[in-house]
Amino acid sequence: MQTIEPPTTPIEISDPNNISETWVNGPFNIMNLGGTVLITFIVARPDVREIFAGQQTPTFKGTVAARIMMPIQMANELVRILGQNLATTGPVAGHA
Repeated sequence: MQTIEPPTTPIEISDPNNISETWVNGPFNIMNLGGTVLITFIVARPDVREIFAGQQTPTFKGTVAARIMMPIQMANELVRILGQNLATTGPVAGHA
């Protein structure tokens, strides 16, 4: 089986389809599938039917917003970079 080696030099990055950002505020799930990691992100939002019915306290439901799959090596790098960035930025001003 042929393997593809990762690039050793910087690669050009483009966004020709202008991929939009996805807001997530719910739980997430991480699955280790051997050499691949699957991260599922959820958005929690009120039940639209209950809102249109006039309920003041609608039930919230979780909806899958994105599933991201990546090689385990990339997931480890993501963890490292997130840790570095979150450790150096600290909490946002005005939030407890």
